[in-house]
Amino acid sequence: MHKEVVQVKIWVLVENSTYKAEILGSHGLSMLIETMYEDNTRFTFLFDTGNNGEVLEKNVKQLGAPLKNVQAIVLSHGHYDHTGGLIKALDFIGKRVPIIAHPDAFLRKFVVRPRIRYNGIPFTKNEIQNHGGIIIENKRPLEIAPNVYVLGEIPRKTEFEETKGFYVVRNDHVEEDLMLDDQGVAIKIGDSAIILSGCAHSGIVNITRYALEVTKSNDARLIIGGFHLAGANKNRIARTLEEFKNINVEKVAPMHCTGLWITTELLRKKPSMYLELHAGDSIIIQ
Repeated sequence: MHKEVVQVKIWVLVENSTYKAEILGSHGLSMLIETMYEDNTRFTFLFDTGNNGEVLEKNVKQLGAPLKNVQAIVLSHGHYDHTGGLIKALDFIGKRVPIIAHPDAFLRKFVVRPRIRYNGIPFTKNEIQNHGGIIIENKRPLEIAPNVYVLGEIPRKTEFEETKGFYVVRNDHVEEDLMLDDQGVAIKIGDSAIILSGCAHSGIVNITRYALEVTKSNDARLIIGGFHLAGANKNRIARTLEEFKNINVEKVAPMHCTGLWITTELLRKKPSMYLELHAGDSIIIQ
């Protein structure tokens, strides 16, 4: 029988912005998550590493966040702004640690905005392994601790969420990157789920619905992270908010690449749902 999660603490280690003078903001995302169980045991994991190891390390030290307690690292996808601090994180942790990622995360990735630019993981697998990373590739949901699930490939079911503008080299050919490596994490607490998203290239509604299915949860206590809705059209924004309402989402903490439009719409239409978090902030869910 699964141990029940009774508390989850989340530290925002790296995010685009901050309101704390001693903390650095940086384009990217990294969160440290500590789950506490009914028997007082804990499981601590790192979700993404931001784009810069120096920023990650400085913020960790300023916050006194227990990064050395990390038992696993989860990479939401293979873009630099979520993986650039990986080597520094491994060195700081100072022990061998599993790194869970979709196999496509390690492909060479590019964006054209307006020129061709590499935006993939800035390290090779060998470099990661030489610094203590144990790479575990997953496509399917993986329970890394009791009631903590890495979701794997997200089924694309909504017609209003799409991924465009990214490219990948596969078998020596450049092709459109459908971002199959994009995944989230779901933590079941009671009958609800806490859902972590890196960029939600697969669609934040798709991620949320799949998280509820995988965890067999009734609703979402919190959706936190990047939603990749900066520049999204009004229809997608409206449909996303409508789905949040239908899913019975309690709190939404939009960060990183989410954009101001959905944030302002959330504040205008569902202010009680909005939770503001930036680099240096933390939250406890019980």
